[in-house]
Amino acid sequence: MQAATTDQFYNVGSGVKTTIKELAELLLQLTRAGTGMQYEPGGMTLVKNRVGSPVKAERELGFATHVELRDGLRNLIEWRSVHRAGDQQLRSKRGGYEAPGVSA
Repeated sequence: MQAATTDQFYNVGSGVKTTIKELAELLLQLTRAGTGMQYEPGGMTLVKNRVGSPVKAERELGFATHVELRDGLRNLIEWRSVHRAGDQQLRSKRGGYEAPGVSA
């Protein structure tokens, strides 16, 4: 996908509200983590709900989501587990973390 637009910001989600709690529960479920959630006091905020609208991205970029959150997270977790070993080998060769394509 390529667009002529520059210097713009877009929401590239589905426009469906997902709470942090729902997201955390889904991640714990998909990763089969043996832990639960730990709650900490929240900071002061005036905005309680944020739902990004994907309308601008669809109108200006032709972007529309076709992947459900659960499926997208599952795919990301699987992709990450496949690439984790390669990342660890790269870090050990370089003596620590270094972003790909960046040299000191």
